[in-house]
Amino acid sequence: MAIFVDAKVFEERFSQAVTARAAGMVSIDCYFLSLDAEISRKALTAISDDKFLSTMASLSVKLTLLGDFSNLTQEEASAISDFFDEDHFARLKGADVPHIQDAILRAANLSAYAKGLYSKTFPEFVGLEGNSRIGKSLSRHGQEWRTHEPVIDDEHDSFNELVIRLLAVACNSSNPAIISGALETLKARMRLHADAEESFAGKADAETAEILREAHLDLFAEVDAIARSIGQVTKPDLLNLIAKVGAEIERHEEDVDVPLFRLLKSKA
Repeated sequence: MAIFVDAKVFEERFSQAVTARAAGMVSIDCYFLSLDAEISRKALTAISDDKFLSTMASLSVKLTLLGDFSNLTQEEASAISDFFDEDHFARLKGADVPHIQDAILRAANLSAYAKGLYSKTFPEFVGLEGNSRIGKSLSRHGQEWRTHEPVIDDEHDSFNELVIRLLAVACNSSNPAIISGALETLKARMRLHADAEESFAGKADAETAEILREAHLDLFAEVDAIARSIGQVTKPDLLNLIAKVGAEIERHEEDVDVPLFRLLKSKA
């Protein structure tokens, strides 16, 4: 599902993923869905294993669950003391949890921290012009990612580009209406995509078409479950679910579509 990505766009995604991780997001995969496996792995490892971001994430989760500053580790308490003086902290403790979390994330200056971590992780990309490209055009696994059935590969290319854009919209927005709209658009495009695959397969083999229908129903169930969760779960939890959809679509294409359509082509 990899597409060309501008160096500037990649740096922005990296920064957004840093902020999401600090806010308590467990899985940040959805920010790097369109990159090849090695670049994605490197970015995910750098952010997920960063000690400061892990401390911030733990602090954010505790605030959400406990609603106060009890049971802080030494690292978490040290971060708080670095951000606020006693008077500011005393005022902060009286605020509601969302306000406290926002104040902590702003005090952490995550934008500057992300720039430093990005430079350390990807020195080869620092200073690249905006039109420099990162990633491989729809070849995350090279030819292993293709079914070798031109009609299906073209459909996958078109579908995957839209999936990447819609998941990015959902990841980067805090507006429930925007997230809902992105998921509704995704479901509509998934239905068209599924119909195209099932129709193509059905002309050659009814059993293959039925396997595809069952697999597609599982994907639709994932998206429906996320749609029902909007407004009911925290933003980090919602982002984790959105990331799961992207991962499930990739898994479906690699484990179901590629072998099935290659088998049909070999039979033909």
